[in-house]
Amino acid sequence: MASTKALCKERYDDWLAKFGPLSCSVGLLTGDASVSETERAKKSDIIICTPEKWDALTRRWFDYSKLFELVRLLLIDEIHTLGDQRGTSLEVVTTRMKTMKKDLRIVALSATLPNINDISDWLYPKDGDSPSTLVFGDEYRAVKLKRTVYGYKTAGTSNDFQFDSFLNGKLSRVLEANSKRKPTLIFCPTRSSCINTCKSLSKNMTSIFGSFNNTSTYKNVNKELYNLIVNGIAFHHAGLSMNDRLLVEQGFKRGDIKVLCLL
Repeated sequence: MASTKALCKERYDDWLAKFGPLSCSVGLLTGDASVSETERAKKSDIIICTPEKWDALTRRWFDYSKLFELVRLLLIDEIHTLGDQRGTSLEVVTTRMKTMKKDLRIVALSATLPNINDISDWLYPKDGDSPSTLVFGDEYRAVKLKRTVYGYKTAGTSNDFQFDSFLNGKLSRVLEANSKRKPTLIFCPTRSSCINTCKSLSKNMTSIFGSFNNTSTYKNVNKELYNLIVNGIAFHHAGLSMNDRLLVEQGFKRGDIKVLCLL
């Protein structure tokens, strides 16, 4: 269970290649899945899904009792999203699984969870099995991270929207100082901020990363996205079609897209 459709699709492609030769079937359950894909996923050995999709399925627990009787392991990626706006679905579906499946093994993962022991105690209450809580610090990273923090005053802005626009004006200088002309990710809080950040940066992209030539590959994406991609920048969020998201992901991996703003 992963928090976004993009993460689910990434795991699906990876695990399909890894588990397929072992005769272990993998199914995908997201909002993009068709009826036939949904039915095929229910019969798979491994099901990859979003919390919302699994919530909708487990609400009809007794309609799918035979399926749920087979579930032995629940693997939750990005468990820290419990504290986000969409965290209610994850909390509800995890609690439901714990209630209905007493013998269920739960493995929860996060790279940014400060209260790890609280979550561990919630997943495995004191009256149940003792949880195994593993904490891995930066010393385990294969590639070391360098952190640089920039702080800006509100500059007289009266609301978050104005301050967001103010920060967008600072991004070009930050990219020039830190990107070293390599593909860069910018995380944004909302879909609209992804698009607005792209538009703010696009006018300066050529001077930072050079020209973008491979435009023919992206001619079928939506017009707003295409107008940004020709400048080497793109946005990525669940509001895009699956085809557009896939093209953006592939373009960023190839290096066609130099800056990706994503939710």
